[in-house]
Amino acid sequence: MKLDEIDLLPRFSPPLQLERVTRVLSALDLLNPDFPWVHVAGTKGKGSTSVFLANILSAANYKTGLFLSPHLSNPNERISIQLTPVDQAYLENASLEVDRVLEINGIGDISFFEYWTALSMVVFHRKQVDIAIMETGLGGRLDATSAIHNPVLCLFTLIGRDHVDRLGHTVEEIAREKAEIIRSYTSVVSAQQLPSVEEILKTNTHKHRSKFYSVYSDYEVSFEKGNGFETGKMNILSYLTGIAYTSLEVSLIGKHQLQNASLALAAAEILAKSGFCVQEKSIRSGLKQAFIPGRMEKIEYKNRIILLDGAHNPDSFYALKETLTERFPKNHYHFLFGSLINKLIDENVQILSTIASSIWLTPIPGHESLTTIENNSIVKPFSEGLLPDEILHLVLSNTTSEDLLVITGSLYLVGWFRQWFYPNKLLYYKTY
Repeated sequence: MKLDEIDLLPRFSPPLQLERVTRVLSALDLLNPDFPWVHVAGTKGKGSTSVFLANILSAANYKTGLFLSPHLSNPNERISIQLTPVDQAYLENASLEVDRVLEINGIGDISFFEYWTALSMVVFHRKQVDIAIMETGLGGRLDATSAIHNPVLCLFTLIGRDHVDRLGHTVEEIAREKAEIIRSYTSVVSAQQLPSVEEILKTNTHKHRSKFYSVYSDYEVSFEKGNGFETGKMNILSYLTGIAYTSLEVSLIGKHQLQNASLALAAAEILAKSGFCVQEKSIRSGLKQAFIPGRMEKIEYKNRIILLDGAHNPDSFYALKETLTERFPKNHYHFLFGSLINKLIDENVQILSTIASSIWLTPIPGHESLTTIENNSIVKPFSEGLLPDEILHLVLSNTTSEDLLVITGSLYLVGWFRQWFYPNKLLYYKTY
């Protein structure tokens, strides 16, 4: 199947359950993969944490597979080997194996994400990876990645509110859904959570006779304050190994990225307890070299600085706000904002409104997106008929070089702009 044909598959195929993708993976003989893999769930920071960990393992000379979602500019970004997305021709060749299984088994209703999950497993098997890192797409209990057996580690980033229409309206309801990725005798490591969320994770971990680790109980972490675009730094004392990691440099800016990096470090140490050889030099190198596009990414355009940030839920907008006010306290902030209509839009915009000089609404091409926000004087009226790049130029003409422009609200919007800024630039998940 061509990649653009995969894109036409339904995002959700009822009934929402694991039976269909389980049949596909079983027919591919990949329900129990011949490589160890790490399962990553959470609301905020899954992609960044996964990329940090993949960089650490790659620096330790392990051939590492990485499965992320969503993609920003090109679908092949979802599956990478050694931090480099697998090229389209290889993916389409591997997809023939998935297509054959679908045809033989009469499965005509596979969903978009189920297909990509199966395809990633085919690629990782063919490429003979030493380890794979698999990010959930949505939730945990019924996420397609949960059909795969025997992860070596379950990793939880910050759990908050998102996808409330499918996962639940409270953080605790969402946490129960995500906690279902935990499997028997599988180590679990978590970022700092709300006490009620941590209790849910611990309870489910103990039920499965597994071991629970937390960055903020098994590690002592301190962050150094950063300015502008300078590299982030942190110090970590591991109570598990006794190692004191001083002045660790993290390529991505913002306290939330330091938190993601510390979770990846903890995951690497726990993998080392399972037999992986991950030394301090690999951890330092991996955290310093990791690159995640669209996360506080600096763009220079027409002698202006523009930030791309894929914040799309309240927790990520609070992180964006904290990073801007810490790193760029003297600037005025103007936001080019696009959002899918099923998000917590009012709350997200309210968070930005506390620091914004202006918020300009933009459509997201190819998606049903926000067109109006009522009772908010900071939000500029929707410019009917204009494309995002035309609205960008409108914003630039109404601001000065002293102002900081941030494009945010959706990874789909950030992906659209990234392709617009860099139409021919290959994406890598590390700095070279």
